[in-house]
Parts: sequence; C-alpha cells; structure tokens
Amino acid sequence: MSKAKTIPSYVSLANEIILALVSVISILLVVLDFFGLTDKNDLISKFSHQSATLVLLSLLSLHLVIRHFSANKFESEFPDSQKFLIESLKGVEIRTFIDASEQEEYLAKRILEAKKRVDDLSWKKKLSPSYGLGKRKKSQQGYEKNISKMSKEIVFREVFIFNDTRRYEKLERRISENFEGYSCRYFPIDEQIPRLQFVIIDSEEIIFASSSYPKLCAIKNPTLCEIFQSYFDDVWSNAVPIMDGSNIKHAEVAKIRDGFNRS
Repeated sequence: MSKAKTIPSYVSLANEIILALVSVISILLVVLDFFGLTDKNDLISKFSHQSATLVLLSLLSLHLVIRHFSANKFESEFPDSQKFLIESLKGVEIRTFIDASEQEEYLAKRILEAKKRVDDLSWKKKLSPSYGLGKRKKSQQGYEKNISKMSKEIVFREVFIFNDTRRYEKLERRISENFEGYSCRYFPIDEQIPRLQFVIIDSEEIIFASSSYPKLCAIKNPTLCEIFQSYFDDVWSNAVPIMDGSNIKHAEVAKIRDGFNRS
C-alpha cells in the first residue's frame, strides 16, 4: 500500500505568511482610512487604495495557486484504499431514527411517495411488546392507511409469516380491501432462522423495519438496493401465494384461518 506524503513544510509556511500579510494590510488600511490618516500623510497617500487592492489581489492569487497545486499533489499521492473508501461513500444516504414510532412515520411517508413498487417483508420472529401501544399506535395507523391508499395506485408486495395474531388481522384487512395493486405470500413453517425485516421503496431505498435492530435506519444506495431487491425477489418466488392483486387464493386463506381458529 502506498503512503501519503505530506505537503512540504516550507510551502505551508509560505502560504501562512501570505495569508498573514493579507490580513495585516487589510486591517491597516481600514484603520488608517477610519481615522482619515490616508489624506494627511504624503507617504501614505502615495500608496493609494488602488495600489493596495492590486497588492492584496496578487497575494490572494498566490495563495490560491499554492492551494491548488498542494491539493493536486495530495490527491495524486493519496493511498488507494482511502480513495476507494471515499468513492464508495458517494451516493450513500443514511437516515437513523430515535425509536420505532419515528421510523414507522418515515416509512408511512415514503410509502406515500413511492412511484412504482413497494416490497415489504413482514416475517420477523417476534413483534415488539410496544406494537400497537401509545404513540406507536398512531404511527402504525398511518402506515396501514398509506398501504391501503397506495395499493390502489402502485404494486405493493408483502411476504408474511403468521406467528402473531396481529399479522393475521393485517391479512384480513387486506383481503377485505382487495385492491388490485396489493399482493402477498407467506411461509407456512416458522423456522427458527434469524430474518432481516425490511421494506424497499422503488428499488432505491431500504428501510430496516424492526425495533430489534441495534440501529433503526433507512439507506439509499443503488448497489445495496440491488442486492436486497434480488434477495426479496428470491424470497417472493419461494413463498406461497395468498393474494395476487384482486385474485385471492381462498384455499390458502382457509388454511391460515383454520390455523388461527385452532390456536
């Protein structure tokens, strides 16, 4: 790995001296002009404002030239690994949330802003005890309302695991609405495998929708979205269909209802 070389000390010193001269001359001229000394002293009057401006511009130009070549030298000798790190961060937008309510409010807003498709994984092993309580109830109502609204306008795909009554209730709401844009599938066996729960908006942004994660966040990055989109599509293709737009798989719905009636 190459080592980054520092800018020679004498170049930095010269640059500092130039900036110091610019500051001193500027302050001196302001003070002399304020007290009217430029008109009373023959020596000072010869050094007109026009001449002073030319000197200041020359010094500033010299400063900019030094800065330009110093920056080019530093960039050309910057270690490849650090260049790669900076390049990899371009186009990444990360948003963090203080709690699940804030995250759900943002998710509801982004669902409303979606233009093409929303892909939602609802298969976390365990729902939070705060789900449906306090301020989370309001944020979840907004989330549910926007799913209903956007299912009339864009494609909304959701994958379930019915390990909680609240998910079963959510499915019943979607069946009763029966909007053409909404489709869902499920996995009938709740295997004990840790699962990432996230929502993808227009294949552009990933929102990690689980308060059990160390950080609640949303990430915009084309490469990362492409990876997670491929993962979701694989999950979707292996799940059992329940609703395909307005086409409801009544046999599967009967199985799910029967399972909850017996539990």
